[in-house]
Formats: sequence, C-alpha cells, structure tokens
Amino acid sequence: MNQLSHISHYWFLLFPATYLIHVLEEYFGGSSGKVSSNKVAGTNVSVGQFVLFNGIGIGLMLIGFVIARTDGFLNWLSVMLGTVVLVNGLSHTYATLSRRKYNPGFISGILVWAPLGIFTLYRLSYFMPAKRFIAPVLVGLAVQVTVSLISRNGDVLWGAGLTLGTSIDESQSAPKA
Repeated sequence: MNQLSHISHYWFLLFPATYLIHVLEEYFGGSSGKVSSNKVAGTNVSVGQFVLFNGIGIGLMLIGFVIARTDGFLNWLSVMLGTVVLVNGLSHTYATLSRRKYNPGFISGILVWAPLGIFTLYRLSYFMPAKRFIAPVLVGLAVQVTVSLISRNGDVLWGAGLTLGTSIDESQSAPKA
C-alpha cells in the first residue's frame, strides 16, 4: 500500500511551515527579552546561534522530506516530527504555566504544534504496527531532548568562543579603562 495514502505529502509540509511560524515567535518573543549577553531569552544561545541552529533544523527537515518521499519512509518521519512538535509545544505550555510568565513559543506551541503532533500521531497509529510506530516516537523524544539541552546549555557546550552574534573584535577586546 502506498504510504502517501496514509498521510499526504502535503500534510507533511505543514511541519516546515509551522516550524517557521514557531521559530519566528520564539525569535521575536525571545529577542524582545534579550539578556545583556545578547542571548535569546529563555535560552543559553546567542541570537546568531539561534538563527544558525534553526536554519540547520529546517534544512534537515526539508532534506529529510525529500529522502523520505523517495525512499518510502514518510510515515516514519512524520511520526518522529509529530512527536517532536507535540513535546515541544507541551514544554512551552508547561514553562508558561509553571512560571506564570509568557514563554516564547507558547502560542504557536499550544495552538499549532500540539494539535499537529496529536493529529499526526493519532492518524498514523492506525497505519503502522506498534513495533514500527514506537521507534520514531523514541527518536522524536531524543531529538527534542537534544534540542532542549543545546538551547539550555549552549554556553557550556561551546563556551564563549562560539558567539555568532558577536564579532571577533568585540569578543577579544580588552575592557577599556
């Protein structure tokens, strides 16, 4: 049976489209709350790193789509991404509610990503055997944990050396007396 009868490749394109919406909310919602070190609020990455990492993310998503369509694992990739967007949307919701303060990504997370993830997982759970369904769910959880660790620990992972939002001259200049 053709995988595209289970989930349309047009449906899959909702992932990169909503990713762009979500990243824009995180960027503009977070950049309005930049901390003094030029990091996006709620993260430990610079604005430049944020843009770079999310550019890589959307690029990988689009390359994955082309490969998955060609090699016939679009449903697998959709389950993995459905898990990522669901968990990400719920994590923004949890952060907003627990801190009683807006967390950039909350609006698109709860209104767009959580429903997209739920519907995708629900729909594909009927077309994939449980053993095949669980693997992309676990990979999606691993991806979300990795992204969260990078976001929260960017300064530890790369130190002050990888600050793409700062020029070399600015980062190496001695304090003026």
